[in-house]
Amino acid sequence: MVIQRITRDERGGDLLEVLLVFGVVTILAIRGFLALTGYPQLGGGSLHIAHMLWGGLGMLVAIGLLLNFWNVAMRQLGAAVGGIGFGFFIDELGKFITSDNDYFFQPTIALLYVLFILLFVIVRVFQSRPLSAQELTANEGIITAMSGGGGSSQVYRVYVLAQKRLSDGYRRLVSERWFAPGLSAVFIVVAIGQLVTIVAIVTGLGDRTPDRNIPLFEHGASAVSGLFILLGIMRLPKSRLSAYRWFQRSTLVTIFVTQVFMFYYSELAALGGLLVHLMLYMALRILITREEEIAPGVPG
Repeated sequence: MVIQRITRDERGGDLLEVLLVFGVVTILAIRGFLALTGYPQLGGGSLHIAHMLWGGLGMLVAIGLLLNFWNVAMRQLGAAVGGIGFGFFIDELGKFITSDNDYFFQPTIALLYVLFILLFVIVRVFQSRPLSAQELTANEGIITAMSGGGGSSQVYRVYVLAQKRLSDGYRRLVSERWFAPGLSAVFIVVAIGQLVTIVAIVTGLGDRTPDRNIPLFEHGASAVSGLFILLGIMRLPKSRLSAYRWFQRSTLVTIFVTQVFMFYYSELAALGGLLVHLMLYMALRILITREEEIAPGVPG
């Protein structure tokens, strides 16, 4: 069968991560640049060179790199260039889902967020299955043939170096004695805030203005997130590992559901909240790994 002859690249997950990261950064850079410069347009008179075209050019260059070169450095560069091209392309999503070609269509940022979340999940699912012995052998042979597997593109080296420094610095911060109790205190405060908000909405005291008529689905997500935090707080005296796992589930609900609505209402202004929750999630992963080493086999 043809499917049995498909061989996955053991570095494919890293390259796809580079593509997605460069795509997100490109969108943020474009939106920031346009806002600072008053949304200029290339061309004159009736002409308008949409940056979607530059995105197509970037993706074409990336495809050319991946099709013409077989060494590691060029594949890394292709992933970065492809991500930049995809960012330029998909940033104009609003123009192509509205009848009046509205770049500023309000749900666009939320839709882009959902798109990248789905792409990230697909990449993780695809890479979750371990490589077979045949795939590992094939990868080893290919990497050895490509200049002994050495060398990487300058862009990729800068990306990996920045990632490593951020990761090392964050791990040092999480290792501080005050960090774990402080993190638990943060989740307790968040739970109280969510409880107060839900009570206010149920009793009719919440904000019900037309532009903030929050859907019931978002209320449900906030309630689930708050419930997970409460379960974590209840587990905290007996098992920090179990508590951290519930806090992590609460954070995932916020990232995958609640943040979609935040990007819909606030667009790029919601980016700060997303970064905070991503940092919380990474901190919890580090703490959970540490606790699993101390008390393996503890149920969640």
